[in-house]
Amino acid sequence: MNDRKQKKNRNTAQIWLTILAVILVLLILLWQFDALSFGDTDVSAPSTVVEAIMPLML
Repeated sequence: MNDRKQKKNRNTAQIWLTILAVILVLLILLWQFDALSFGDTDVSAPSTVVEAIMPLML
């Protein structure tokens, strides 16, 4: 019984970790899009959103 509980806890932790990672990526992309839209970048950012997303698709 203890093994099943540990396995369930591990699966639950992996699910939450995946959800949080996806949310983090979405927030980073939103931040990048917002910065590019307003031209308010303090780093060397791509000039378009497509250029920002393309490396993620490779």
